Amino acid sequence: PDGTHVCGTNATLRGKNIAAMISRDGWAASGPAPGRGEDGGPAGAPPGAANLVGHRQPVVASRHCPVLLTAPRRLGRRTRSGSATSSTSGDSSAEQADGDPDSLPEYATLVALGDKQGLVTVWSTRRTSPIFKLQCSESRCTVTDIAWARVRGPPGGDDGSLVMIVSLLDGYVVAVRFDVPGEVQGTPLGGDEVDRIFERRYGIDGFTGYGYSPA
Repeated sequence: PDGTHVCGTNATLRGKNIAAMISRDGWAASGPAPGRGEDGGPAGAPPGAANLVGHRQPVVASRHCPVLLTAPRRLGRRTRSGSATSSTSGDSSAEQADGDPDSLPEYATLVALGDKQGLVTVWSTRRTSPIFKLQCSESRCTVTDIAWARVRGPPGGDDGSLVMIVSLLDGYVVAVRFDVPGEVQGTPLGGDEVDRIFERRYGIDGFTGYGYSPA
């Protein structure tokens, strides 16, 4: 949703079924290498590149959630991929970054994956393992598509929720509701923060693409 990477389904790595997150910074993928980076990919991987491992069956569907979420503060300057150079919180350096017009807000994005036997996982760019798993099909049939929606809370109330819709080859549709922030580990970014991300990254003022409207 922030344009830093795309998800490649039906990928494999050393005989394991994976989803490959491909960085748009040089269109580079993450290969097998020792060590782990902050975004879950191998150490030294291109910004935004990672291998999402956890499905026994081929991953046949993916969908990014269009809502950008807050993430814990990290020290160091943010890279173009949205990752940071170090990982601590509550420091004065992070507070100083808030006043830097060239800095980007700390944020996370979500992507849902579905495989040929109906297993769905949800991943965050700030975690190295899925934040959610669900077997959506009793008959173990394939996932055909995934969609996201945001349900807004009342004015002055809570942050609402996110809804994930999964369609299956046997004709069933499964809807899963995630409470915000508890079940997605973050709250939606405000409009000013989203505008700053797309203005700094791409020179776009007042971004409303992908059906996203933070207001």
